[in-house]
Amino acid sequence: MIRLIATGDDPGILIDWRDRQLPAGPYRLVMRVRGGGPADGELMYTVSPGDNPQRGKKISFAIEGDPKAWQDIDLPIPERKRMYQLRIDPRQKPGELMIAEMKLIGADDSVITSWPISLTGGNRKN
Repeated sequence: MIRLIATGDDPGILIDWRDRQLPAGPYRLVMRVRGGGPADGELMYTVSPGDNPQRGKKISFAIEGDPKAWQDIDLPIPERKRMYQLRIDPRQKPGELMIAEMKLIGADDSVITSWPISLTGGNRKN
C-alpha cells in the first residue's frame, strides 16, 4: 500500500521508464484509492525521452475521496506510441490518499508493471 501525504499544491508520483523497453500503447492505468476527500486528479505522460511530463499529454480524472470505501479507477491512455515517463497528480491540494495498488496494462491486457513492487518473487512484471 502506498500512503501519499500531500503537503503542497502540486503533489505527484513520477515514474520513469527511459531506461526500460516498454511496448507501444494504448495503455490503461488502474488504481485503487481511498480517503483524502474529493479531488480532481491528473495523469501526465511523455512519448519522447527528453520531454517533461508536466508539459506532456494530460488526462483528468476524479477521486471521490471516501475514507472508508475503496474506489477503483481505470484510466484509458489512448497513446499508441511508447511512454517514457508518467506522472500521477491524484490531488491538486494538500491531503492524504491511500493507494492500494496501481497497474499499467498494455494493449494486449497484460500487466506491464505494478506498484507496490513485490519483493517476494512471484510472477509480476516490474
